[in-house]
Amino acid sequence: LAPSMTRSMQRVAEAVAGDPAGCAALTVTGLAELTGTSEATVVRTARILGYPGYRDLRLALAGLAAQQQSGRAPSVTADIAVDDPVADVVAKLAH
Repeated sequence: LAPSMTRSMQRVAEAVAGDPAGCAALTVTGLAELTGTSEATVVRTARILGYPGYRDLRLALAGLAAQQQSGRAPSVTADIAVDDPVADVVAKLAH
């Protein structure tokens, strides 16, 4: 998705990918300040990643962080389907 994102959106996506637990603990304002972007950019990034808004992205990040801390393999093991949400595709690719 990086080519379809602005540089500001890429900074948000890189922060989220680099520290899911840390970003899950941040408000939209906190993540905007951390990445040097606006709140609107954070919300747009969440939407381009397949979430309705930042709150949903934040919940997914918290879940990912908990999974990483537990050391469990992701429960997603099926092949990628054409109609899979972006979040499921990312989880399947990471697995």
